[in-house]
Order: sequence, then structure tokens, then C-alpha cells
Amino acid sequence: VEANPDSLDPACLEAMAAAGVTRLSLGVQSLDDGALVLLGRPHRAVQAEAALRLAAGYGLRLSADLIAALPSPRDSLRRRESAAGAGRSLSAEVGRLLELSVGHLSIYDLVVEEGTRIAASLESGELEEADEDEAWEERRAAEAVLAKAGFRRYEVSNYAPAGSECAHNLAYWRMDSYVGAGPGAVSTIAEEGGSLRIEETRNLEAYLGCAAENAREERISPRDSAFELAMMGFRTRFGLDLDSFASRFGKEFEELVPRTLSAWNERISAGWGRGRRLALDERGLDILNRFLADCLAEMETSFPAA
Repeated sequence: VEANPDSLDPACLEAMAAAGVTRLSLGVQSLDDGALVLLGRPHRAVQAEAALRLAAGYGLRLSADLIAALPSPRDSLRRRESAAGAGRSLSAEVGRLLELSVGHLSIYDLVVEEGTRIAASLESGELEEADEDEAWEERRAAEAVLAKAGFRRYEVSNYAPAGSECAHNLAYWRMDSYVGAGPGAVSTIAEEGGSLRIEETRNLEAYLGCAAENAREERISPRDSAFELAMMGFRTRFGLDLDSFASRFGKEFEELVPRTLSAWNERISAGWGRGRRLALDERGLDILNRFLADCLAEMETSFPAA
């Protein structure tokens, strides 16, 4: 179950425990109040820590997320004052979450959405985007803390000790079939050569009236499904299961993108787990989108659209 620190209370946790919930993912995002204000979050660090302690008391396995690569005030003096003050240290936040019994951590780079306060501040010049090199070094420092605690990066943005990976998310990354229930929920049914995607209406009244009549169905073409499977597989250190890919699409992945695999040879390794797998190494995950763009460009000619 996912929850926000400001909405978690004993009654909610008791209901989870009674229903058999074993894992809670908490939207911490930061343990720095200034960063939380910038992100427009209603909770503060003290609430996040209290929520984690409360959940741990119910015996739940804890997961938390943090947001990295935050923008900063453009004025250099203000930036220095911010850095010299309480400031934000991603690695320190990671260390604190480990002290609070968090056993799984997600670290996402901030994605600025149009129409948000941050977007307006960036456009006006009040804020400037995070420096890519500094953000990279910040993440590496945080990863060093995680590695010392026995965590490994098993997906682009996710870290956990071996055996504590999120099985729920792994189902998405393997492109297994899954059913989503509720307004706005999405289901994907894997089929031989393609997949069926079902999106429920976001209108609660329409959903309760007749969900099936108000859902939107879309058949994903074989090529698009093949690329999605590759995209999801390469997000993880488990990598793409080559035998599963060939069985589903009747094509060998290596034969579809030979130039890409050759060009990226130094960044490609055998994936985690059994069977024939291909995965990107640590540096490859950092530049995943470039690799996927190369795969897609080559697949557009090697895998004709139906």
C-alpha cells in the first residue's frame, strides 16, 4: 500500500494489518522542510519520520521515496547561504531513512510538470535547474551509503537488499499481465505477439454505473509491445529475458537490434537471474534513454509494423 506521511494514522494501519498488508511505501520525498515546501508537499520532515516509526510498530516492511536533482535559487549568494545552512544532503537523508528501518528506497530525479509552481519559478528565473554533474555526484554519494548497508541498485531508480525487491513493480517491468481496479486504473493483458491495454474511466459516477461500458481498450501492436518489453526489461539489472521475448514475438531480440548491441557492447552484460538475459551495467542505467532511442530507431526498420 502507498501512503503519504500526513494521512497515515493508527486506524489506517490497523485496517492494513487486518487486511494482511505486509508492505508500506511512504511518499517521503525529502527530509528537508525547505525542499518539501519547494515541492508543494503538505507534510514536514518530522511527520515523515513519525509516520515511518508508527508503521514500523505494526511490523510492516517499509519503502520510501526521495526526490533528487531539485532546482535552487538562481542568485549565487542565496545558493551559498542555502548550502551553508541546514541545507539538503541526499546521502544524509538516505542514512536517516535507513536508521528508521526503511528496507527499500526509490530515488527519482525531479520531473517538472507544466503549470506547476516550480515550472513558473524556473521560467521567471527565480530558480535554476540542478547542475547535472552535481546531481550525479549527489546520487553517487547516496548510493555509497546504500551500498554500505547492503542495498543494490536493481532498477534505474530503486534500491534494496537482495531478495527485498518490490515484487509488485517487477511485474510491471517484466510486462506480466496485471489488472487495475478503480477509476483511472490501467490493466495490461499480455498476449502472444502483442498486448491489450484497458484504461478505466476517471469519472467515479460512470465507473460505479458500469465500468465495462466506460473503459477504453487499446490493442498494442506487436512492434510497440516488443519495444515496451525491451524498455521495461532494460530498466532493471535483471535485464531482458531473451527466451521470453522470442517466445512472445517469434523474433530474436539480438537479430532486431544488432547495430545497437554492437555499439553499446561495453555497457551490456548478462542480467541477474536464470536463463539468457541482457542488461545494462551501472553506467548504462544512467544513460538508459539514449540506449532505448537507439533500439527504437533500429526496430522501426527491422520489425515492420503490422
